[in-house]
Amino acid sequence: RGYGASSDINVQQVRADSDPYIVGDEPVLIARRTGMPVAVSHNKYEAARQLIENADCDILICDDGLQHYSLGRDLEIVMIDGDREFGNKWMLPAGPLREPAKSLSSVDMLVSINRPLKNMYLMEYKYSDLISLFDEARTKSIYSLNGRQVHVVTAIANPDRLYNYLKGKGVSVISHKFPDHYSYTPQDLNFKDNHPIVMTEKDAVKCMNFANEQMWYLPIQAVFDDAFYQRINTLIRENIDG
Repeated sequence: RGYGASSDINVQQVRADSDPYIVGDEPVLIARRTGMPVAVSHNKYEAARQLIENADCDILICDDGLQHYSLGRDLEIVMIDGDREFGNKWMLPAGPLREPAKSLSSVDMLVSINRPLKNMYLMEYKYSDLISLFDEARTKSIYSLNGRQVHVVTAIANPDRLYNYLKGKGVSVISHKFPDHYSYTPQDLNFKDNHPIVMTEKDAVKCMNFANEQMWYLPIQAVFDDAFYQRINTLIRENIDG
């Protein structure tokens, strides 16, 4: 199910030009980035079934599917924030975990984000050049903002990573933190000055309809270590052969 989605349709197919306020910002971002079939639904089993029936899919990837027990699976991969790790080791709402940490011993792969942890694979975020919301053919280096005041707009769960990255590049950050998956209006980004506005790509998909030349987004890539690719390829081959 796409966070921030408002559609009551049981299963919704998502395209790159789908409305993020109907299907959710993350599904639209995935469709834009990958060009792959994407579906959202409260019922992950039904979404998977329709993708298998209606799209040419060999592999299905389900986000937040670990606790969706009606959905069959061949591989389970759990991502761990390398900075926060398991927090206080309590489950929601008292802590960050969705199930007890001891249950992770049964999953196929554990991946640490941005910091190596023992017995885990590593994934790191890598930022690319800025891209204009107004004209996505336009790009510029992050170093073009060195020493400048910039409005940084975020509606994501952990915005500090972006703020710290920009400050490390010499950007004078004027922060505007909105709740995760917030639905932007043009008034939210009307700052009455000529400073550039920078946001994540996930935020950008919700602002395309009222973009202006001051608005830029910063694409991010997830880069895994070689051991991750070797292991997941082995597991996929084992499932196909088995």
